[in-house]
Amino acid sequence: MKRLRAPARSTALGCALLVLSSAITTSITTSTASAAPAPKLTLADEAAAAPVPAVRKGVVVVAVGEGSADAAFVVAKAVYAHAEVRPGIVDRDAQILAGGALEPNAPKDAVELAELRTKIHGDDVASRLLMAEIARRTRSRAVALVFAPVAPETTPHVQLYDAADDAIEPTIFRPSDAKGDAKVDEGWPLLVSTMRARWSLTADVDGAGKSTKPEKTDGSGKGEAAKGESGKLITSSVWFWVALGAAVVAGGVVYLTTRDSGTNPTPLRVQWGK
Repeated sequence: MKRLRAPARSTALGCALLVLSSAITTSITTSTASAAPAPKLTLADEAAAAPVPAVRKGVVVVAVGEGSADAAFVVAKAVYAHAEVRPGIVDRDAQILAGGALEPNAPKDAVELAELRTKIHGDDVASRLLMAEIARRTRSRAVALVFAPVAPETTPHVQLYDAADDAIEPTIFRPSDAKGDAKVDEGWPLLVSTMRARWSLTADVDGAGKSTKPEKTDGSGKGEAAKGESGKLITSSVWFWVALGAAVVAGGVVYLTTRDSGTNPTPLRVQWGK
């Protein structure tokens, strides 16, 4: 018969390390699973799910109410002279929106544009819906609303409808009465310069009025929006700290239950045979 001493604390430490290793492995597995990217659609699925919208550009000029067509034609001439704010519409539609008469055999889409224009009255919910529809059909970013003068006013005025914000801006533009300005942008220099500053072709937007500029990358070819769980450290996962805490508690419990309160460890008797 021989006696061997088995250190209880070493046994506890080994158990704690085993639990900690298992917990960390579980945390890594959970973290990796949560960071797995979503499956990508095929090109066919993407095309069917979300077709690419047409790029919007320019500002369309729309005559509002009776007696506004003459002023609208002047404003349209001034605006459409600048390519950076000229919308992608044909002359027929431009004339119809500015208050021009329909041709006898006008196509259906031209007739509908004329009907939309005649139903616009001002800054009300129904009129804004009509403006949004005109902007959608003409793929424009804004609508310049030309109003005829109302007594005691003697000059027409223009307000701008921003399709992205779905709102008519409160600023009122009138033709300039300064010397020399009558020959600049048909007498509407402030209106045209405002349009060119805000809706030029330098900042393209999609069919919903949102920017289509490329997203910034982090130097690895991945966009900022693509950064997800895969770019985080394991220590930033809550599951890591939960697992670590569980391992510490388990190790402490094993240590307390196996430690010897006496001064001498209890010997372990091992019987090798008779």
